[in-house]
Amino acid sequence: MAPSAPKSGPSSSPRTSEQSPHPSCTSIIEDQGVYDSSCGYCASKSNTSRAHGMQAHAMSVETYQRLLDRGWRRSGRWMYRPELSNTCCPAFTIRLDVAKFVPSKTQKKVVKKWCAYLDGHLDDDGNKIKDETDEEEDDGKKKTNALGKQGKDTVNAMGSDTEKKKTKPPVPREFEIKESRASFDKTEFLLWKKYQASVHGDDETSLTENAYRRFLVDTPLKPTKHAVACELDGHEKGWIAWDGYPDCLRAGTGGDASTGGDDEEKHEETVSPAPPLGFGSFHHQYLVDGRLVAVGVVDVLPKCLSSKYFFYDPKFKWASLGKLSALREIEWVKRAAAATASSTTPHTTASQNQSQQMQLKYLYLGYYIHDCPKMRYKAEYVPSELKCPVTGLWTTLTSDVGARIKHATFAPLRDANDPDVLAVIAARRRRDDAGDREKEKETTKNRTGDDTVDKEKASATKDQTDEIVVGLAFGGALVSVAPFAECRNSLPKNFAKSARKKMVTWKNAVGPAGNGIVYLMDLDAVDPTVWGGGGHEHAGSDSD
Repeated sequence: MAPSAPKSGPSSSPRTSEQSPHPSCTSIIEDQGVYDSSCGYCASKSNTSRAHGMQAHAMSVETYQRLLDRGWRRSGRWMYRPELSNTCCPAFTIRLDVAKFVPSKTQKKVVKKWCAYLDGHLDDDGNKIKDETDEEEDDGKKKTNALGKQGKDTVNAMGSDTEKKKTKPPVPREFEIKESRASFDKTEFLLWKKYQASVHGDDETSLTENAYRRFLVDTPLKPTKHAVACELDGHEKGWIAWDGYPDCLRAGTGGDASTGGDDEEKHEETVSPAPPLGFGSFHHQYLVDGRLVAVGVVDVLPKCLSSKYFFYDPKFKWASLGKLSALREIEWVKRAAAATASSTTPHTTASQNQSQQMQLKYLYLGYYIHDCPKMRYKAEYVPSELKCPVTGLWTTLTSDVGARIKHATFAPLRDANDPDVLAVIAARRRRDDAGDREKEKETTKNRTGDDTVDKEKASATKDQTDEIVVGLAFGGALVSVAPFAECRNSLPKNFAKSARKKMVTWKNAVGPAGNGIVYLMDLDAVDPTVWGGGGHEHAGSDSD
């Protein structure tokens, strides 16, 4: 459940390898900042849920994958990330490596029951269908019970009418999962409306076509059938500072952290071949004999299938279709991985083809809140992993990890002396030391009078907001796209100062993914009296 939006986006990340493909599209967002709202998980009556939100006008699948790995999620075009250390119900991103998944006995029973339905042995209410053989057997039992042992012998001697009748075999049903790009479908809408009213008790007057479109049809993700760049596992970082954990575990600490500084570290990337229908947003229709019984709304991304929402005909509540859909999505990822395993692209090196080329391998199950009964089922898909926002490491969800975050408590998912954490710290400190030596060499090389002074002055006045690509919109049109350092001089001083402060918060929230996003500014929101003339100051390069 997404936090509600408060009342009131050039391209993907730079590549470190020439072999990486070009960004699939330009990502453009409109930042809404941090906001408070009521919580749908603990049903608090006050605004105890805190999140950072932004409206996405366009988004590449590569950029959205990086945002997912930093705790973001989308509801339609609205993107949000809970402020985990400052909210009532900390929600951790959860995923499953499908190659490691082993179904439990309970999950096997769900599949077995559904197969019995498809084989014609159960009706739409989940009750066993009796054929003529069953009825005759029941009649024989009734006669035996009525006549006793001697009567049973008499019945056997006389024979049974069952032998004279032909049994009627069960009628199997045809089951199909149909995949299509996200679009409005009237039948889907009516099923969603029935589901929301019956299962969640929503007021039917609020279940409009527009509400359905905004929630489950609208998407900022631009579809593509081409291979896309993908960051290798193990290179993501954390984003929350915590006592006892060094700053090198977090992104945004390589520069001036107070100004949203970002690492100069090069992210090791490879390519992810597209599955048969490509990347983007899809609806999976579950059909039985052509009748729609359920819909899964998903995003297909470079590393994963991200399960966004699932709704079904309430009549089939007995079938545990939610659990069945997760099992089907696991199989979908396995098939997609197999289909792309032998794929090669013009952007792929020989070594990448052999070992580093990334295929879809994960099912992202959304958020996990340990104390929320509605989310407990996600822990049943073993071995699931939670993203630790302090260390940046994916951590297997065990009972010990669950104990850390019970009672709506936020805490790092790993100890500071965990071997994996220590290994990451050592590797990053080695990298930082190597970077410092390179900078020292460069300083010595360029120590030539005024040239050195100019470089030092530029370094002192520069911050990471200067490099954020800003789109200036006026009158509903995009009039300029340029780094903030180039356009802020033309903006009113107070407006530029306020925008810079807001961008710092945003950059810390999106991390390195922000390098591939256009930050939209609506100039129509600026008070006309502060533009030009009348002695009003404009922002200068050294005035902030």
